[in-house]
Amino acid sequence: MKKLLAIGLAMTMLLSLAACSSTPTTTAAPTTKEAPSTTAPATTVAPTTTEAPTTTEAPTEKTQEVLHTVHVLNPLLEGLKEVSDPQKTLYNTYWLNGYNVSDFAAKHFWNEPKDEEPVKIISYVDQYTYAEEINYETLKEQAIVLDLPDALKENYTEGLVAGLGIVKNQFPYHVGYIVCGTETILLTCEEGYTAKYLFEDISMAEAEAYDFICADGFSETIDAADLEEVKIFFNEERVDATSIAYAGYTLQDILYIVPTGLTAETKDYTFEEGFTYKITVMNTAVKGVEPDAATSFGGTLQTGYAVPEILKAAGIETKSEVKAVSFGEAAETSMTMEAFQNKYIVPNDSKDRGAYTVGPEQQYGDVTINVGCYVMDTDTLAWIPETATEESGIPLKTILDAVGVTCSAINVVCADGYSELIELADLEGVAIFHIDGRIDTNSVAYPEYTLQNVVKIEIVK
Repeated sequence: MKKLLAIGLAMTMLLSLAACSSTPTTTAAPTTKEAPSTTAPATTVAPTTTEAPTTTEAPTEKTQEVLHTVHVLNPLLEGLKEVSDPQKTLYNTYWLNGYNVSDFAAKHFWNEPKDEEPVKIISYVDQYTYAEEINYETLKEQAIVLDLPDALKENYTEGLVAGLGIVKNQFPYHVGYIVCGTETILLTCEEGYTAKYLFEDISMAEAEAYDFICADGFSETIDAADLEEVKIFFNEERVDATSIAYAGYTLQDILYIVPTGLTAETKDYTFEEGFTYKITVMNTAVKGVEPDAATSFGGTLQTGYAVPEILKAAGIETKSEVKAVSFGEAAETSMTMEAFQNKYIVPNDSKDRGAYTVGPEQQYGDVTINVGCYVMDTDTLAWIPETATEESGIPLKTILDAVGVTCSAINVVCADGYSELIELADLEGVAIFHIDGRIDTNSVAYPEYTLQNVVKIEIVK
C-alpha cells in the first residue's frame, strides 16, 4: 500500500512538471521584439545640409565697410581739359564788382569815342596819366570800381578801373578822371575839385559859360569867369556843386557839366580833338545802381582743371563743406561745395607751389597752396607732387590724419583692380610717391614690391 502511494505521488509530480513545460505566459515574445518594418523611417532621409558644397566658387573674404575714399588726383586729371582763361584762372587777384564801362557809356555818353581813340586815366593827386596801350576798345571792356575792399584802400582810393587790359603796377593810385575822347568820367575825391582847375586838368573845351546839370534835370549856367568860385564836392552822400545864382546853396546831385548849349540831341556841334566837351560825375551816375561786373585787378594767369569735371571723373556726389589741407605749410582753408565747384585746381606752376585753387570768386590771399588733400564728408582728393619720390614720399598716415577718420585698416586699390588690405598697425613706413611716371605705395604683403598705379585708398572700418 505504501508502495502504491509512493508511485502515485511520483506520477502526480511528473504531471505537474509536464504542465510547467507547456507555453507559460512569462515567455511570450514581447512586442518590442517584433520584426522591423522594411520601409525606411523618415529620420533616415539624407538631410539637405549634407549636400556637397560648390568647390568652384572662391572663398568669400570678410566684408570691409568703407568709411571714406581717398581719390588720387594725379591720374584723375589725365584726359581732362586744361583751362587757361583770364576770366577764370587768375591766381592771387582781386575780384571786384564794378560798373562796366561799355554799359555806362551807352547810358551816359553823348558822343561815344571810336574804338581806336586813346584813353587817359589820370591821378587827381600828381596828374600821373595811365595811357600805355590803352584805347577805348580796351577800356570799354573794363569796369569802374567805386567801393574797394579794405585790403586795397591803403594804396588805391576813390575807385579803380579794373580788368584784363589794366596792368596793376602801372596804375594811378588815386584815379580822379578818365578821359575818353570828348567825354570825361569824373570820380569825385574826398577833397573835391575846384571847377577852374579841374577844367584845366582835363582840357575842357573853352566856352563863355557852362551848364551844370543835376540828376533831376535842374541846371544852372555858370560863366567861365566864375569857375574859380565853384567847387564840386561830397555833401551828405551826394556830389554837389556850388551855385553862383543862389549864394549859400548847392546844385545837388550834379550829373553832367557841358559847354552851354550842348545837349544829347546836338548834331552840328564841332568837336575838336584833344578836348573834353562833357563831364559825367560817376558817383551820381551810378547812385542807386548795383555794380554788376565782376572783374579782376592784378593776378597771374594759370592753367587749371574745372572742379566739377574732377568730381565727375572721381564719381563724387556730395554737398558737404570742403577743407583744403596743405602738407607743406600745415595750413587749411574751408569753403562751401558751391564755392569749390566754381574753382579750378592748378596742380602745379612755375614757382612749384603745388596744388591750389583759382577762380573768379577767390580773392587775393584767400587760398591754401601746396595742398595735399581736399577733404569732404566721405571722399577726399589727394594730390601727390613730383617732389614726393620713393625716397621722400608722403606717409599714408599723413593722409589719414588729414582725413580725420578713425579706422582699423586701409585698402589700396590699383588701376588694374589689384588691391591690398593693410592693417593700421602695419602702416609704419608705408608712403605714396612718384616712381617711373606712376603713383605707387609700398606693399606690406610683398615688401620688395610696390603697389603700382594707385588710383584710390579706401579707409575701412
